[in-house]
Amino acid sequence: MSKQTVVEELKPRTQDEISIVMSCDDNYAPYLATTLQSIIDNAKQENYTVYILVEKLSKDIERNLLKMATEKVHVRHINVKNQIEQYSADLFFTHWYFSIAIYYRLFIPYIFKYFKKVIYCDCDAIFMVDPADLYQEDIIGKLMAGVVDFGVFNLIHKKDTYYTDILKLKNPANYINSGLLIFNIPDLLSYHFTEKCMECLQRLKNPKFPDQDIINVVCEDKIAFLDFSWNMLGYLGIEADLYIPKDKMAEYKQGLENPKFMHFAGRAKPWNDLDILYANVWWKYARKTPLYEQMRKMFFDRFSRNSSRFNYIRCSILFYLTWGKRKQHYMDKKHHLKRCLEKFKHF
Repeated sequence: MSKQTVVEELKPRTQDEISIVMSCDDNYAPYLATTLQSIIDNAKQENYTVYILVEKLSKDIERNLLKMATEKVHVRHINVKNQIEQYSADLFFTHWYFSIAIYYRLFIPYIFKYFKKVIYCDCDAIFMVDPADLYQEDIIGKLMAGVVDFGVFNLIHKKDTYYTDILKLKNPANYINSGLLIFNIPDLLSYHFTEKCMECLQRLKNPKFPDQDIINVVCEDKIAFLDFSWNMLGYLGIEADLYIPKDKMAEYKQGLENPKFMHFAGRAKPWNDLDILYANVWWKYARKTPLYEQMRKMFFDRFSRNSSRFNYIRCSILFYLTWGKRKQHYMDKKHHLKRCLEKFKHF
């Protein structure tokens, strides 16, 4: 199934370049701008390049992203359309809020074949420290590095057999989140990583977490594990202590207090929920981008003051008309909306 050709003869600008890769489409471009701003604000070295993998991007958004470049942080767009079109569109299964852009990372070894390693990161996230610290991580002898996905412990706790019966993983507790990865390019090329991913995708057909499942299956036992703070997932919530193993709980809490990379995975995002953890930090970076006004308008269009107040009143009424778990649900939602309304005043 070897169909690969290099999209561009890409080479690092210098030997000491810190190479960071992201992918997006027009819908996610404003949020990518926020991730990019977090890189710019935290960059302490002299030589970074952020490569943005796209198939199609509007000229206006492309210009706005390119003009964010600084003397330290360079920005390049890489069109991967030809690479993707070598395969049938039916192969790239998507559902929920996923788009085909999630698969771009599977082609990274071929696109960056002249690089030694690159960082890949999702654009629903922010760096809280210098990405150069991550780039220095030792991944010799491993195909890539990533962080164990704490969410998998919840599914194991619920006795979900997807990871063992469908993915055939030997140890689901080592399942990583694909939102932040370090790619060992020479080893991934020798391993024929991309071809194996495409074959695995053909076999699984409709994986639950598409690119993430594929990477975990193909690279099992060949992944270096990073500190949890390098991919803190904000969606786990207050019930995390019910399913995260006790020996991991201290590291989870420490990472939550001092995240190096905050990843807003799942449905709740800072651009539609002001009350989630570190949403205020995300908006701090968003305000500095040329796409801030677009994000702000989208936010207000979705959640006007009136609709939030209406929902708050609705939950207050339903709180008094229900009991048990439903009563608790409406009380929690009411408190959540109240906090959002308070934050609205300072937005």
